[in-house]
Amino acid sequence: MVTTAARRRFAVFLGSILLVSTESHTFAAAAGLDNGTRCTDRAQCRSGFCTDTTCCSTDGCPEVERCDVFGFQGDCNQQLAAGEPCEKHSDCIAPLLCQPVGPGGAVICFPAPTPTPFDFFPTWTPTVTVGPLCVGDCSRDRAVAIDELVTMVDIALGTTSFASCEAGDANGDRRITVDEIVTAAGNALTGCPG
Repeated sequence: MVTTAARRRFAVFLGSILLVSTESHTFAAAAGLDNGTRCTDRAQCRSGFCTDTTCCSTDGCPEVERCDVFGFQGDCNQQLAAGEPCEKHSDCIAPLLCQPVGPGGAVICFPAPTPTPFDFFPTWTPTVTVGPLCVGDCSRDRAVAIDELVTMVDIALGTTSFASCEAGDANGDRRITVDEIVTAAGNALTGCPG
């Protein structure tokens, strides 16, 4: 059974309007989210405008402005310049990013870090040796050992990198040839010249 008091008053929520009725009066009260509050639909906002996912004072902002800029939420405002505090990347003028900077980690609009290019094809720089070249002296200890001769043979066969024994290249052509292996074998038997 409905009581007399219940028959006299009722309230209905219609979208963003709250209708309240008593026995003698019916009035409407605006309901909804305040400007600056996150929204997904204009019906959620008291102003009736949901711009840039924020309840806004206007229906859309000019091209260079946003309604969700940090510190100005709810009103169209230009994006922030370098050094200004921010909450998200869209607060900042492109190409600036909102990121922590410095020892205190203040979050400001700051230029994006520049990636360091990687050189896939480094330029070969010849190794400068002091004293006469000792062909086959891979370790630069002024003596040619058997393992250095084996390394030179492996380079000549293409199973080892040239960089593992650049001293085996007597003529500077970045290859190891049979005559250079023979010279290195002579240096292993008689010692390095000089």
